[in-house]
Amino acid sequence: MGKVEQIYATVRLSAGKLQLATTTAVQVDGVLYPAEGHRIGVVLVGSKKHLGVEEQAVPILKKLFDDAGCDGGGFGDIDWSEKGDRGCVFGWLGPNKVRWNPKTFNQASRSKDACFRDGEYQVLNKAELKVIDARPKVRKKRIPLSKLTEMISWRGGSVEFVIRSALDGERATQPPWYVVEVSGGVWGDHKWYSWVDYRGPPKVFLTRHMANQHAKDMREQYKCRARVVPVGPTHKG
Repeated sequence: MGKVEQIYATVRLSAGKLQLATTTAVQVDGVLYPAEGHRIGVVLVGSKKHLGVEEQAVPILKKLFDDAGCDGGGFGDIDWSEKGDRGCVFGWLGPNKVRWNPKTFNQASRSKDACFRDGEYQVLNKAELKVIDARPKVRKKRIPLSKLTEMISWRGGSVEFVIRSALDGERATQPPWYVVEVSGGVWGDHKWYSWVDYRGPPKVFLTRHMANQHAKDMREQYKCRARVVPVGPTHKG
């Protein structure tokens, strides 16, 4: 059942209703998106390899497209189209799990390329579906803290965060962020913020953990006081 490990979305027949669902709650780069959270639809790239359709659901799914006149004429709630070297892309409106009654299905006409794609999916039987349901879910990769804390640059008085991956940095780029306030030691009562260089802005950390580590390093090196201060976005009045 090696093919089952490559299935990331399924179409099944459940209590007379068509059920579309992803088999994992996380994004799979280049194959399944969007990721967790609010969404208006699901997109699966390479349906020939990654879409599994239950045997009993195949004729019903095909009939939906036929009834809607979908030979490329449009089918909005479910889209199935060719995307060149990316293979066939399969998608639907709604969250990662939806159920529709085939008798009352909304045959909206939105995508001119949508039609039923013979052979661009894996036919699954009951035993294979059980394996999919029982297999471990794809887990989010733990993002190293160093990936979330990148060098910042000075751009006309603003701080620009440089994130290697938009997906990895999405959560970290939301405030609060953190700076390290330093005083004492050779600086006496004067307070200042740890900076990137002598001309640039304060060093801003995207995680409290990294800010705490920097404050600890400053205390050990300069025998001073160093505390972590949260900061957020500035708003013009």
